[in-house]
Amino acid sequence: DMEVHFGYSPGFTLDADQEPVTREVEIFERLAKTFRVTGSTLEVYHEGWIPGKPGCTERPNCVEPNVHTAGGFSVAQFAVSFVNRQLLASPPDRSA
Repeated sequence: DMEVHFGYSPGFTLDADQEPVTREVEIFERLAKTFRVTGSTLEVYHEGWIPGKPGCTERPNCVEPNVHTAGGFSVAQFAVSFVNRQLLASPPDRSA
């Protein structure tokens, strides 16, 4: 299990030409080659999301999330569970 915070990397220095979110997406792409996602908190968070709910528009210091869907739902922080793809492979035929 892993908790994700897109755009938040205290104490980590990026390459001069690299955006934090780009680096984090690249990490997810590499993880996907070895692991499969088995669950996340995104659906639960989305169920509690109410578009147009008072909040950001009333606060002048509120900024647009680093990562969000086309509808504005923030995916900047969530938890995700992985399993190694090799554990999902078909078991060997032991009938011989």
